[in-house]
Formats: sequence, C-alpha cells, structure tokens
Amino acid sequence: MESIDQGVRSTLQKITGVSPVEPHSLLREDLGIDSFQFVQLVVELENMLKVRIDDAHLNINCYTDVASLSDYLTEISNKSEGIA
Repeated sequence: MESIDQGVRSTLQKITGVSPVEPHSLLREDLGIDSFQFVQLVVELENMLKVRIDDAHLNINCYTDVASLSDYLTEISNKSEGIA
C-alpha cells in the first residue's frame, strides 16, 4: 500500500500533469493548482483515504506545500483509525 505522501503526490501529478511532484512543491506556485483542481483533489483524496476533510480545511490557503497537505491528511487518517 502506498503511503499517504505518495498518494497525495501521485494524485497531484495526475490532476496537474506536473512531474515530479515533490514534498516541498508549492500548490499554487509550482503546481498551478486552481480552485477547481483543488476541489477535484479533495474529492479524490477523501475517496482514496476514506476520510473526510474538515470544512475549515477546505481551502487551498490552509496548505503551503505538498508536505503540509500530506501532514494534515496523515493526522486525520490516524484519528479515523484511532491512532493518537
């Protein structure tokens, strides 16, 4: 099974067509993510990880780079699995 970070990067690569997607890649500046692509990304990641992203975090401005998005998803994934 691929890690959350790998899943986020492969999903971003599929949506943006940018390769490679690195943990330090900036979502808007390096990958060119727009609001439509961000919604697409959220839906795909929620389905892939079987989590729900909190409404307060449904804003691209909550994440500076790929690593910050991966970190948040790891946190909510761990909570949904009961890992503190």
